[in-house]
Amino acid sequence: MTTSASALGHSTGFRAAQNVHIEVQNAGLASRGAAAMLDYLILLVVNVVVLAVGAVAVGIMDGAGDRDTSALVALGVVVFFLLNMGFFFLAHVIGKGQTPGKRFARIRVVSQDGGPASALSLFIRSLILPFDMLIGPWFMVFHRRMLRLGDMAAGTMVIHEGGPVPVELTELPPNASADEVALLELWLREHEALRPERKQELGDRIVTWFDTQHPGYLPEGATNEERLERLRA
Repeated sequence: MTTSASALGHSTGFRAAQNVHIEVQNAGLASRGAAAMLDYLILLVVNVVVLAVGAVAVGIMDGAGDRDTSALVALGVVVFFLLNMGFFFLAHVIGKGQTPGKRFARIRVVSQDGGPASALSLFIRSLILPFDMLIGPWFMVFHRRMLRLGDMAAGTMVIHEGGPVPVELTELPPNASADEVALLELWLREHEALRPERKQELGDRIVTWFDTQHPGYLPEGATNEERLERLRA
């Protein structure tokens, strides 16, 4: 894995199967900040709704003559805590590395080897989020891959995404190695984030390899990119 910086921001490269190098763009402060603003706005709305429902419930109990609302208040505090602590973890798990804000900003949390982030990694990121709200941006500014504390602890990073994750192939190549399958999945997941000339170059090399090693596996298409896209289930 290699990292580099350009006028467009920081990028991370992966050495995949058959010595093919795929490069993805690391998400910076602007895109991650925009995603966070939308996520916190959604969380604020959800909190207001929960508090309103809780206030109505307490009012109903009080009106019914039940003065002991301590159990309901305690339950409300637990729900409020779990909601605010668990929102980002659940959103990332359900969204396969994306919260609603990240989906809007077209960025995604992935593992530092380029694969999907595990539930454990996403949980670790969420635990460290309160600290990252205070000092995370400073770490991102000086880190070559724009990582915050949670990313460092969980082995994750945030990238500008290409296609949907995870990628499912229509069928696996016969006798294909794990590296070859991983290469196809990585291409389908990230090729939209590549520069056009780099995307064409890598697509041509991948198609040439599979046509040579696995004749007849790739479907027909007008272009090599189209042939690879038709592998998506």
